Amino acid sequence: MGEENISRLVEGAPEAWGDFVHCHSDSLLRMAVLLVGDRDLAQDALQDGLLAAYRARAGFRGEARFYTWVTAIVINECRKINRLSAKRERAVRISAAMSELAHREDTSESTEFGSLYNAIASLGEQEREVVTLYYFNDWKVSSIATFLGLREGTVKSHLARARNRLRSILRRIGEGDDE
Repeated sequence: MGEENISRLVEGAPEAWGDFVHCHSDSLLRMAVLLVGDRDLAQDALQDGLLAAYRARAGFRGEARFYTWVTAIVINECRKINRLSAKRERAVRISAAMSELAHREDTSESTEFGSLYNAIASLGEQEREVVTLYYFNDWKVSSIATFLGLREGTVKSHLARARNRLRSILRRIGEGDDE
């Protein structure tokens, strides 16, 4: 996104905001669903995050990309929702949302897709955040570390643990399908 567009976003130009939302809302919503586990709550988090970003736009300092800055705000909205939910209820919602996402896929790989999302849903909150940012948003380890306030080694450890857990879960699921 060019400097001129960033300036227009910071100024609050309606068409610039509309273009930004149109371009990025799908990826931000997908991330929010992964973090919150409920499509409706994820849409609330996205809407609240975009509204908060719009209201705080004058505070954008340009230290990160504008999209990254908005992503941080949306993640914070997801965290608020997760803090309000009981852990058990959240796990049930995440599983249901992941299943819903899997059933919406039109490919023959929808079963694998659903299995992957269900496996991701079983991870702890921080591992789920790291996996989502790394694999679904294509962030670098250094960016994740800075964003989450962790050391790069800690992010790598979370990724390694998450990969091992996902591998184990997906193997168990695969073995169950062979029977």
